[in-house]
Amino acid sequence: MDNPSRTFQRSEEKFFIECDTGHVPVVVVFTKFEALRPVAFGEIKKELKGSSSEERSRRIAQRVEELFANTGILDRLSDPNNRARAKSHVRLDNMNKPNANCDTLLESTTFALDDKELRLCLVSTQQSNLKLCIKCAIA
Repeated sequence: MDNPSRTFQRSEEKFFIECDTGHVPVVVVFTKFEALRPVAFGEIKKELKGSSSEERSRRIAQRVEELFANTGILDRLSDPNNRARAKSHVRLDNMNKPNANCDTLLESTTFALDDKELRLCLVSTQQSNLKLCIKCAIA
């Protein structure tokens, strides 16, 4: 996502159009999402003059969301012509930070699994996310 004009590579397009994944769930993972912040800042820099740091952060985050939405990528993922249908998507932000984790990816993967036993197996083998264990037990 570091370049909003290039959201999919040709190999990724080909995967979604041509590959039938059958019963294997597909989770789309967007990386480098934080790289859209400088793009967003560059576009609205003049409008931000005189704003507080909180307001700047809020406006930049809002513009990042707009840039992401304008790519139309989520619409393309749900295209009925796709043979590989994504069960969900995850955005991994700021994975270079010291306390970064993949909890959102783990949760999305867990709930993408249709097989109850397989889901329980995944949850029982990971021990770092107690909240996910509880959510899965309730579901």
